[in-house]
Parts: sequence; C-alpha cells; structure tokens
Amino acid sequence: MANKTENKVQSLDENRLREIGNLVVDEYNEDVASRTKWMENNKEYFKLFNGERKRKSIPMLENSSNIIMPLLTVAAIQFQSRAYDSLIPSNKEVVKALSSDGTAVDAAERVTKHLNWQLMRDMPKFTEGMDKLCLALPIFGTAYKKTYYDDVSKKVCSELINIEDVVSSYYQNDIDDCERITHAVSLSSNEIMKRIKSNLFMNADKILKALKEKQPSASGNLSSFTKELTETKDSIFGLESPSNVSDAPRVFLEQHRLLDLDDDDIAEPYIVMVDLDTRTPVRIVSREYTNPITRKKEAWNFFTEYTFIPNPVSHYGFGFGIMLRHLNEAANSILNELIDAGNLANGQYGFYNKKSGIKSGDTQFRRGELKA
Repeated sequence: MANKTENKVQSLDENRLREIGNLVVDEYNEDVASRTKWMENNKEYFKLFNGERKRKSIPMLENSSNIIMPLLTVAAIQFQSRAYDSLIPSNKEVVKALSSDGTAVDAAERVTKHLNWQLMRDMPKFTEGMDKLCLALPIFGTAYKKTYYDDVSKKVCSELINIEDVVSSYYQNDIDDCERITHAVSLSSNEIMKRIKSNLFMNADKILKALKEKQPSASGNLSSFTKELTETKDSIFGLESPSNVSDAPRVFLEQHRLLDLDDDDIAEPYIVMVDLDTRTPVRIVSREYTNPITRKKEAWNFFTEYTFIPNPVSHYGFGFGIMLRHLNEAANSILNELIDAGNLANGQYGFYNKKSGIKSGDTQFRRGELKA
C-alpha cells in the first residue's frame, strides 16, 4: 500500500512537475478573477469599518468637516461581543459529547474533557482565532478557519485565515463543490529551510538559489485585488512592507485539488504546494482517507467556511457592509454638511468695499475670507 503522506514530487519527472506548477498558478488566477467584484466591495467595507477618511479634493472644501460615522463598526463589534460569548462560554466548555444510548456516559465525559482541553489549552490560536473571526465575519460576510496537523510543530492547529489568502471559484454555491481551494501561504526563509531540511519540501533547487542570492520575493505576483486589500489594511494601520527585500516572505500556493497522477482518467484528491515565484511544485501529498464508519474513501477538508448572510449565487457570503454601506455614507454626508453649514453661518466672508473694482463674474471664497 502506498504511503498517503509520501511526497509525490520525488516520483514525477521535470516536465510533469512544470505542467502541474503552471496549472496550479493559472487556475489560482482564474479563481481570483472570478471574485474580483466581491473583493472590491470588501475593500470598501473595511475602509468604512476603520473610519478611513478620504482627503477632499475641492479647494473650498479641503478644510471642511470629514467625520465618519461608525455605523458598520458598532454593528460588527456588537455582533462580535455577543457571538463570542455564545461560542466560547465562561465555563470554557466549547464542545459536549453525548452518549447516544445512555450506556457510555463516562466515556462521553472523558471525550468532552479531552476535546475541550485540546481546543482551549493545546491549540493556543483557537480562542484568538474565534475572537477575530467573530469580528471579521460581519464585516466581510465570509471567514475561514483551517484545521490541520502541522508536520513542523507536530500538533493539530486551528487558525483563522484572512479572506484574501483563501481563494476558490465564486461561481459555486457550496465550498464543498469547489474543485480546488487555494491557500496563499507566506513563509520566511527560515521556515522554508526547516521544511527543506525535514524533506517536507523537495525539488527546491531554484528556491534555495533564490534564498542564497537574496533575490526579491515575487509576492508582487499575487492578484491585484489581493494586494490592494492588504495594502489598504497596511495604509490604515500605518504599516510598511520590509525595506530589505530579503526579509520579505516568499508566497507558496497550497492548493487542495483533484489530480490524476496515475493516468487512470480519474482525478484523486491531493494537496499541491507550489512556489509562486518559480511555479515550482515542492510538495504533493494525498488527502484521501478511509472513513472508519462507512469504510468509504473520502477527502480530508481542512477549511471551515463561516457565512454571515447567505449569498444566493455563491458560497461567498454578505456582511453588514452590503446593508449599511450606503446608509453609512449618507449619514456621513448629512452630518458633515450640517457641521459645514454651521461653520459657514458663523463665519464672515464677502466683499467689504463696494468700489473694489473687481469685474463681475464667479469668484471663489474660502471660509472666513474677505476680498478687497
């Protein structure tokens, strides 16, 4: 029997690896393009949530009121505070195992204690991820958690993944129906070397050469809208990319997809890890397992999708932004116009000399300005 965790990269020739690398990157770009409008809207919702103020370009209004009402912010925070208390109760009992026939009550209690210990103690990112998830969900409408066994830390991990880093086709109503799901993973040079030394990554000669020569990472190859949302976050929080390009992480595409590697015309479920810069596959492992109950072969699903408001045409959901964006913008305009009107009413401006000699026509004034 073949080892399910065997890295298939070592058994494939160079042409086949090149073909798989190009396929992964090209189809990732297709999926990114399919959700362009959804990502554009989420970028605007995130700006509204953080109260980003746009500089007014009209000269007369450059110093006018520019207040952002926190309607979306308050709604998202209220949902977060209520949802988190429901999901992570004060007694820290997140899951409860029950005995179906009442004969295994003690076993159910032991399972309950172990699962809660694992979630709350052995998986330190679980509670932090749920806290952030409860805030991100009402803003963007969709959030993802990835649950997997980490070969490096040797632990089960459950992490919140940013929406710009998880990509699938917009045109599927259920994420389980997607033929591929891609997680854009950023790894530092040290994390890459750990994986190469432990043989988790193979066929890494080009990557080693790039690291040795300190070549710039091709994180710029990420989709424009993925970059824009990341840059929007950075500008709001005053963050900057590393000034030293050698410090920038390399981007790998971890694509959960179907591949036919045994040429039997039936595609099986695999996880393919590809370096985005060189399009080099470094890891291909099966994600197929035998269900112990049904005895049928099934595919591991590492991603859990949370949806706030269901989208009738896609598995990508809607958040408060789709309902509150225009109301929030209208409230901003009304409040700022009221403040500006008060300033204009209190300020003195105009001509103070009737014989100023100025020719008739349109004349622009600034607030409080007198023209002689």
